[in-house]
Amino acid sequence: MNDMKTAIKALSKAQGEMDHAKKDEKGAFGKYATLRSVLDVLKPILSKNGFALSHRQGADENGMYCDTMLMHESGGMFETRVHLINERKNMQGLGSAITYARRYGVSMLCNIATEDDDAEGTKPVTNVNRPNKPNKIKKFMVHTSSSSKDFESIENAIMSLNSILGKQLDKYEGSERVKIGAIMKTKNTDLLQKIKDHNAEIYNQVYSKLEKFND
Repeated sequence: MNDMKTAIKALSKAQGEMDHAKKDEKGAFGKYATLRSVLDVLKPILSKNGFALSHRQGADENGMYCDTMLMHESGGMFETRVHLINERKNMQGLGSAITYARRYGVSMLCNIATEDDDAEGTKPVTNVNRPNKPNKIKKFMVHTSSSSKDFESIENAIMSLNSILGKQLDKYEGSERVKIGAIMKTKNTDLLQKIKDHNAEIYNQVYSKLEKFND
């Protein structure tokens, strides 16, 4: 446990030094940060704070996956798993899926949200047939027991929720952990449904983390 406390303290310090990774290439649903741009920001900071970054691939009952691990010199470790979606069913598609999973896993563990250039550039548009009203930008709300925060993209909301759940699992024990888990599940019902609609495999990963509150 002392190893984890030291690792958590080191990760918290590292996160304070991390800037948002600059999004520099287009992806399937807009502009996404590349793996290289994320690593250019994170690796020097992680190394400075005693972390080694590693990945491993494998397969389970849900298909192929890529694990991302942050291993601290104290012996503490953080890890997350992203299942691969290879829609093209070829080696190029597999390579793209692995790259995406690595980027997503690293960003999730470090709680780094990529800059939402598309959302920031959105302006209210006038409808000539109706009174002028600004267009509503879809928000993704992440709730805790005491606060809420909204995100422009579901990817950033997922990363934030995963980070919060991980910290809560480390912080709480026993009946208090069960209580916090129930609160998180209830308050984030709407977001969980949106995650499920967005990607069922990622939803299963998030939900399995929620289930750990009952262990």
